[in-house]
Amino acid sequence: MNRLISKRLASRTNVVERFLPKIAIFDLDHTVWPFVIRHFDDFPWIFEFLRSKSIKIGVASRTKFPSGAYKLIELFDWFRWIDYHHIYPGKKIKHFERIREECGFNFDEMIFFDDEERNINDVGQNLGVFSVLVPSESGATKSIVIEALQKFTDSRDSKS
Repeated sequence: MNRLISKRLASRTNVVERFLPKIAIFDLDHTVWPFVIRHFDDFPWIFEFLRSKSIKIGVASRTKFPSGAYKLIELFDWFRWIDYHHIYPGKKIKHFERIREECGFNFDEMIFFDDEERNINDVGQNLGVFSVLVPSESGATKSIVIEALQKFTDSRDSKS
């Protein structure tokens, strides 16, 4: 990454911290990694950044191959960042209900990143989770996550 882009990104990481989410939840396929055995470029930076803001991290995936997903997380050494993981076929709503039971956070304290509009709609409309659709070509990027955190904060700030 060139210096100019790096400086711009660094200045944009100063997210107003009054109303940050308590947990950020990511889908896996096409959000954190493409269908090749590598992760998108901005991971694990995104996990480190969220940790620096005291935001818990979860993953919720409806994959038909949970053992493969868990193996990749292990190979990438990401269990050190991921606090909650629900990886199995089924509705995302069930994943979120179980994560809420485990972490104790309300749905309106969560932010969710996914590349599938149906999941964004299910979780956002039915549960009230702040949900962000990411492009499947790039997954969640630094700029998408930072912008989403700012929008999350702004939406909570306007309610107070």
